[in-house]
Amino acid sequence: MDRWERQIERIGHILEEADWTYATTNDGFALQTNFRTELRVMPVLIQPQRDGFLVLVQVPMFFVEDDMRDKMVEAIVRANENLYMGSFTMDMADGEVQYRSTVPAVSEDICGEQFALVLDSACSAVAFYDRAFHRLLYGDDLSPAEVVAEAEMAAMVGTPPPDMESFG
Repeated sequence: MDRWERQIERIGHILEEADWTYATTNDGFALQTNFRTELRVMPVLIQPQRDGFLVLVQVPMFFVEDDMRDKMVEAIVRANENLYMGSFTMDMADGEVQYRSTVPAVSEDICGEQFALVLDSACSAVAFYDRAFHRLLYGDDLSPAEVVAEAEMAAMVGTPPPDMESFG
């Protein structure tokens, strides 16, 4: 068994211990799972890298249309200012929005608690900003600054983030 297979197997065990279902990608070099918020299911890809693991959460808003990409970029930059374990990204060519985190691994035996912290943080960030991004694109006539500020203000006054099945 090579290094990549061992890493995939280790993450699979961590997910199983937390009662998460997952599948190995067709090429065998990544794991796919999902998490559910009160609004939707969000796909997660976990892929070994040279020095750790990449965790990608697909933000399920389909793709941002050309005429809204500048506004979405501004909202993403504003949201990223308060995130410390990962960040939102958007492919300017097709409008695909993702949340990216990296789990560094000094050795092949990644710590389950460390992985759980990064995965839970990524899923929480996406759940937290999901409604704001959707409001920007499909709802109210609010600016990027307003939708992000509104989400962050709700957190400051104690409004809990959207319910989600958390990791671990």
